[in-house]
Amino acid sequence: MFDYRALVILMTLMDHCELSLYELSVKVSLPIKEVKEGIDYLVPYLANKGIVLDKKQGRYSLSNRTKQSLTDIIKSDELVLPKSTRLALIYLYTFCRLDFISNNHYQDFLKVSKNTTLSDIQSLRKIMLDNDLELGYSRAKGYTLHGSEWNKHRLAFQMVSELLESSIGIWGLDYVLSSWGYSLTYDLIDQVVKDYYEKLQIVPIVNQLKVCLFGLVFIICRYQRDVERVCLSETLVSPIIQDITTILLDTVVDLGIIDTVFSEDDYRYVTVLLSSCFEGEVDVAPVYFNRLTEAIISRMEDISLLHFKQREVLRENLRRHLIPAYYRLKFGLPSSNE
Repeated sequence: MFDYRALVILMTLMDHCELSLYELSVKVSLPIKEVKEGIDYLVPYLANKGIVLDKKQGRYSLSNRTKQSLTDIIKSDELVLPKSTRLALIYLYTFCRLDFISNNHYQDFLKVSKNTTLSDIQSLRKIMLDNDLELGYSRAKGYTLHGSEWNKHRLAFQMVSELLESSIGIWGLDYVLSSWGYSLTYDLIDQVVKDYYEKLQIVPIVNQLKVCLFGLVFIICRYQRDVERVCLSETLVSPIIQDITTILLDTVVDLGIIDTVFSEDDYRYVTVLLSSCFEGEVDVAPVYFNRLTEAIISRMEDISLLHFKQREVLRENLRRHLIPAYYRLKFGLPSSNE
C-alpha cells in the first residue's frame, strides 16, 4: 500500500521549487523522522517514473519534472488520496474560496486526473444533497455552494472532523487554507483559547474543541467574502465562555490578519459553538441544569428499577457532560463522536 505520508510530501514538493527537511516537516505537519521515511519511500518510486528527488545542500527538489511526467504520476491509482479524504478537501476548498473555481482548479488542487475530478464532484454533490445543499456551477461564478448557511457550516465541521481522523490529518486542513493564501491558523486561535481556559481551570472536551476551532478558522476565512452569516437565537451561556469568545475574535481582528468586522450575532454564534466544547463546571443556568440532571437520574432509576448509590457524585459527573451536550442538541451542533 502506498504511504500517504509520502504522497503529501510529493504534493508539497510539486508546489514548491525546493525545501529543506525542516521546511518540509513544518509544511506537512509531520515529525522529521517521518518525513525522512517518506522521502526514502519516494526516491526509488519516483526513479522508476523517470523523476529524481534531488538533495543539494540540504534542500530537496524534483528534477526532470516535466508536465507530462507529473501528469503520468498523478494518474496512477496508487498515488491518490482516499476518496472520502478528497471529497472533504474539495468541500472545504470551496467553502472558504476567495475566487472562481473550475474543474481545472479542483484537479490542480488535488493533483488528480480529470476523470477522477469529475467523479469526485458527482460524489460530493450526492453528499451535499443529503445535507440539503447543492454544489452549483456557472460560467460566471464557477463552483458555488447553495443552501442555508448553517447547513454549509455543519457540513464543514463534519468534513473537518473526518480529515482530523484521516491519515493526512492536519496537513490536509492546512493545505486547503494555504491554497488560498490565508494566514489565519489553527495554532494561533488554539493558543489564545488554551491560555485562557488554563488560567480559569475549566476543562475542555479535547477532540470536540479541536474540531470546533479548526471549523472556526474556516468560517472566519469564509467571512472574508460577502456571504450570509449564521444567526442563532439568544440563549443562556456562561460568562466565562463569552469572555473566551471576545478574547478570541478581538485577537483575530487586532492582529490584522483577517479583514472583517464581527457583529453581535457572530459573537453569540461562536459562544454557542464553544459552549459545546467544555465540561459543565462553568456557572450557567444552575437551577435549570440541576433540575434537568435530577430528572435524568430519576428516569434512569425508573427504567432500570435500581436506586443509584452515591447520587451526588453521579449528579456532578452527569451535569459536567450534560451542559456541553445540551448546546450540541439544542442547536444541532456536530459532535466529534459522530
